[in-house]
Amino acid sequence: MRFISKKIPKQRKIRYDYCRIYLYICKKLKKTFMKHTLLLTVFTVLLFSAAINAQPVVGAVVKAVPKIDIGIKLGADFEQLNGSTWAQAYKPGIIGGVSVGLHKHRVGVQAEFLLNTSRYTMKSVFDSIKTGDYRATYFDIPVLFEYKLIPMVWLQVGPQFSSLLSVKNLNGFDNGATNLFKSGTFSGIVGAEVRLPVHIFAGVRYILGLTNINNESIPGITDAWNQHIIQLYVGFKII
Repeated sequence: MRFISKKIPKQRKIRYDYCRIYLYICKKLKKTFMKHTLLLTVFTVLLFSAAINAQPVVGAVVKAVPKIDIGIKLGADFEQLNGSTWAQAYKPGIIGGVSVGLHKHRVGVQAEFLLNTSRYTMKSVFDSIKTGDYRATYFDIPVLFEYKLIPMVWLQVGPQFSSLLSVKNLNGFDNGATNLFKSGTFSGIVGAEVRLPVHIFAGVRYILGLTNINNESIPGITDAWNQHIIQLYVGFKII
């Protein structure tokens, strides 16, 4: 019995120590949890407040950024090459490519990257190598400044640079006819484009060649050759 009476107080003491340690740990955890909860609450409030205050700034930035649009287009060219050497008639060709634009309110700028085929008929028959019908392929880069005249209607004006890719004689003569024309030309554009809400657009343009493309490769033919083009097209805005 003595042995048992001595063990009981010691066991109680151990249990008491365990309880004190447990209560101490719980107290510390409670303080830590409350502290972190308070910090998290303060941080959330500050973040929410900052987000609310930043909305006008973000909205202003979004409104200030121009709208970007990208489209594809396909159409027809009706081109005449003036000068006494060529038949004075608008002949059809094909044009197609992509456009990239920036627009803000009623103004904008648009660049295009186009492939264009043109047809010409030479009147003179004294040189069979370079007489007949010709098909020329150009790579065109127009840069257009735009103004919204009325809802859905934009006026366009600007320069165009064209690079000659190839020339082919359609009558089966010598295809060394590439030397007939200069490799680079510069033109002016004026036109109008209609943009519908369903991302479809259509337009018409008049393009006046400002470069004399006569390379003067034929002896005795030195008249100026300038391009006159009427262009009709439709397209679709991807974004």
